Amino acid sequence: MESIKSYYNDGSIEYEQWLVNGEHHRLDGPAWMTYYKNGSIRGKRWFVNGVSHRLDGPGYISYFQNGSIECERWLVTDEHHRLDGPAIIWYNDNGSIRSEEWYVNGIYINDDIIPWLEENNIIAPFT
Repeated sequence: MESIKSYYNDGSIEYEQWLVNGEHHRLDGPAWMTYYKNGSIRGKRWFVNGVSHRLDGPGYISYFQNGSIECERWLVTDEHHRLDGPAIIWYNDNGSIRSEEWYVNGIYINDDIIPWLEENNIIAPFT
C-alpha cells in the first residue's frame, strides 16, 4: 500500500491518500482525507479498489472548519445507497439537520417512485 501526502506552503498537511496499484484503496479506514490549513479534518472518503464504497457507515464525510459534520453520504460501489435511513444528510454548523435525501442503488427516492417500490415488495423506511 502506498501512502501519499501533500502539504500546504506553511507545512501543514493538505491531504493524505492510500493507494494500491494506483487506485484508492483501504480497508481499515478512509483512503482519502483532506485537511483545513488549521489541521482540522475537511473530508474523509472510503474506497475499495478505486470505487467509493463502505458498508458500515457513510462512505464520504465532510466537516465544517469547526469540526462538526457538514455532510454524510452513504456510498456502495460508487452509488448513493442506504436502506435504513437517508443516503445523504446535510447539517448546519450547529449540528442540526438541514436536509436529507433518500437513495437506493443510486436511484433517488421520492413520492413518484414509492408506488413502484411497493409493487416490487421493496420495503424500507422511506416515508
